[in-house]
Amino acid sequence: MRLNLLAATCVTAYACLAELQTGSLPPSWISPAGNCMEDPEWKIHQYNEDLYILRQSGCTHYEKPFLYLIFGKDKALLLDTGAGTPHVAAPVMNLVQKRAKGKPMELVVTHSHEHRDHTAGDAELAAISGVKVIPAKVDDLKTAFGISEWPTHVGSIDLGSRVVDVIPIPGHADASITLYDRRTGLLLTGDTVYAGRLYVGNWEQFAASIRRLVDFTKTRPVTHVLGTHIEQTSTPFKDYVTGTTYQPAEHTLEMNRGVLLELDEAITAAKGTPTKISLRDVTVVPRSMMQQNAWIPRDFLAPTLYETAKYKLVPLGPTLAQHDYEAYMSSIDHLRKNYTNGGSWPNKDITMADALKDVEGEISRFHARTSFTYAVLNAEGTKELGCIYVRPSRKAGYDAQVTMWVTAERYQAGFDQELFAETKQWIAANWPFKKVAYPKREISQPDWDALPNQ
Repeated sequence: MRLNLLAATCVTAYACLAELQTGSLPPSWISPAGNCMEDPEWKIHQYNEDLYILRQSGCTHYEKPFLYLIFGKDKALLLDTGAGTPHVAAPVMNLVQKRAKGKPMELVVTHSHEHRDHTAGDAELAAISGVKVIPAKVDDLKTAFGISEWPTHVGSIDLGSRVVDVIPIPGHADASITLYDRRTGLLLTGDTVYAGRLYVGNWEQFAASIRRLVDFTKTRPVTHVLGTHIEQTSTPFKDYVTGTTYQPAEHTLEMNRGVLLELDEAITAAKGTPTKISLRDVTVVPRSMMQQNAWIPRDFLAPTLYETAKYKLVPLGPTLAQHDYEAYMSSIDHLRKNYTNGGSWPNKDITMADALKDVEGEISRFHARTSFTYAVLNAEGTKELGCIYVRPSRKAGYDAQVTMWVTAERYQAGFDQELFAETKQWIAANWPFKKVAYPKREISQPDWDALPNQ
């Protein structure tokens, strides 16, 4: 079916250039501090007086998504609301209130698509008066933006002397959209096109959506193609592994229309067959071809909270670096005596900076699903009592191996055996493993070492 361009067009893209409002992008989105003790939850960049770009810190969620806030005369439009526990309402509403200057201004919230790392802040924003959150569902999007036929027709929203076009682009997800801001020429392509891995759920839809973007932009100027993540490094054809907190040499956020043409050409060459396509700035990854970690099912979601009356388990990450460092340093001799078999751990000379890098690595592996490390906190969450490590087994006959430690203070109080017993129950009830090893507890270290490797 032919694309029905409901939005106004120019005879050529160049005919619209005189109307464009310019803006600036930073050379890097990485904080000079480079650590989670100093980085803010959100980096806010003013592209120009009417448009802001917000990036969530990797210290709060490994996805590090970008959000876009566009102001018209009467309304503001926010694209996406963050990942995890984003605390997005405060920075967004501060910008809206600053711009409104005491006058009422409605904030309309939409999403590049329905995945959780783009909708996590919906509830906190929806609770605010004057905020309208549009669910990331096809029918809701059609109604909100006047899209008469999904996905071949284009809708729009008028923010007051500023029209933003809404282009359906399913393929990555069912309710994927692109926003085109006529005032700046910015094309906001969500997770469908960004510098990184483009995961494709429906190949036929994805191919049609890329062609739809190529056709749409033939008669419109595109200043930048801006996605919602960066996974690519500044080195062509090289990306970061999943789960990174800090990316010091990442690709720029912005790309140009050429990436759409290159994608369209490569997808056309695949002749309808889902194919992994590696290009200079992006990699197309059909979900049907994705390998899963053999030790854990693809649809399994690792627990992120387990609570008892005495303690709770949470993923060990940068926000707990200080607690982890204090627990570790308080028990060096105890850890060496009761939990190790030699080697460099524990290291009494470790610094706080070293500890921060360690926990950043732990949370990266957690999100990449290659291992899962939990901090054992007191019930109030103010003190670390120890750690639990859930890892793939390196020995044949076991799905996983679980180890743990507690501080000297808690060990003397008998907490080690209590935690071990309850951890076994927790693993059995909440994890998909058939056989779990507990080295140095249910099998001696020499016997464990003697087993054949996987």
